[in-house]
Amino acid sequence: MNRINLPRAMVFICILACIAIVLYAWQDHREGRKAAEIAARKEAEAEQQQKIENAAEAQQKAEAEKEAAVKAEQDAAAAHAQFMAQYEDTNFTRTASMELIATACATENGTMNEAISAALASRFKTENVEVTSSFFKPTLITEGLFGDVFNGSGDIVRKLELAKFIDGLLLAKQDVRYSTNTDLNNIVTADMHVQIETLPVSGAVEAKSWMLAAKGTGFNTADARMQAEERIIKQIGDDPAMSLGQSGGNN
Repeated sequence: MNRINLPRAMVFICILACIAIVLYAWQDHREGRKAAEIAARKEAEAEQQQKIENAAEAQQKAEAEKEAAVKAEQDAAAAHAQFMAQYEDTNFTRTASMELIATACATENGTMNEAISAALASRFKTENVEVTSSFFKPTLITEGLFGDVFNGSGDIVRKLELAKFIDGLLLAKQDVRYSTNTDLNNIVTADMHVQIETLPVSGAVEAKSWMLAAKGTGFNTADARMQAEERIIKQIGDDPAMSLGQSGGNN
């Protein structure tokens, strides 16, 4: 009995061992596959999270760049507005349906001559044309931009955006030289020249030019200069050829 049962028992044990091995292998495979699925899912989730973070980072960067661009544009606009306000009255109120011409006169010393500017404004003003001597600020002359405007520099005209505010320019450059006559009690003579130019900006103003000259005498340069300037101002008021309606100028 025992001899018969021993082999059977061994077979049975072997079968059980095989079953156990198969079950173990199947369980191990199942757990390995499950672990692989979990790892793949985690990797996919990590990739998705990384994509989300990258997208958020890209969006933040884009928004920051946009904000920087907007700020740079605003800063540039503010700087440009400050630049224009430094040299001209951008809040100047003009009369509707009238051409507006801005006038200014620069002295040989690089300052604004308000007397001649006012005389030019008065001389060229008509029913249809308004001429102002207050549009340009003295800094246009004292800081050296007047020469470019006087010479018709398109670059400075664009930078100052003159076309937005005026139709034309009426500009003058003053020059004076002094001499002393020792034979006549050191009398000083001021030989003054004023070059006047009209320049179109956005209106139908015709480009013209005039050259005025006058002499003045006095016991000092101030008196001689004042007399010469008074004679220049009188010429501006009396010269019939100085008109925007004339087809030519005196050079």
